[in-house]
Amino acid sequence: MEMDRWRNKVAVITGAGSGMGAACAIEFIKAGIIVIGIGRRVGRIEYVKNSMPPDLIKNFHPVKCDVIVEKEVVDTFKWIVDTFGGVDVLVNCAGIYKEGTLVDKYNTESYKNCLYICLMGAMFATREAYASMKARNAPGHIFYITSSLVKETGYIPYWEQADINIMGANVHGLRAMVETYRQEFREHKAQVKTTVNY
Repeated sequence: MEMDRWRNKVAVITGAGSGMGAACAIEFIKAGIIVIGIGRRVGRIEYVKNSMPPDLIKNFHPVKCDVIVEKEVVDTFKWIVDTFGGVDVLVNCAGIYKEGTLVDKYNTESYKNCLYICLMGAMFATREAYASMKARNAPGHIFYITSSLVKETGYIPYWEQADINIMGANVHGLRAMVETYRQEFREHKAQVKTTVNY
């Protein structure tokens, strides 16, 4: 990604309170990009913000938003558009991992949440970010951060990763969804690039 191109532009990062989301937020802000970090636990995002040098803090805006609650996503992106004028970059980092195997009993809710956050959360955020980019006929870039564990086939020998459980379905489902986005963006002649990072 050419960071200079997005200086003073607006990036939304989901899952910005930890891991890759927090790391992306810090690097983007260092590059002069305005960052709206969203997540369920806004206190964790505030912690990331407060750990930054004072001169960078002004460009980081934590917002509480659960990406699997469609109304929260819609309302959050509306606020971003109204406040900052639009979204130029989206980084989908939100995700959770639950231990266990697919054949365990009573695992439905845990794995349902994993699927919803990875797939539906990314879909809701992508839809709203794309609408902002398209409405302004502006170039945009949408990233999907996922796991390298199942990059190629989704198969990992049991003795290497016993608890992969629903992660393979998440990763490959996301890859399929991103390819669909590429085709749809091309069909609509949108200036929006998609990237899957492992």
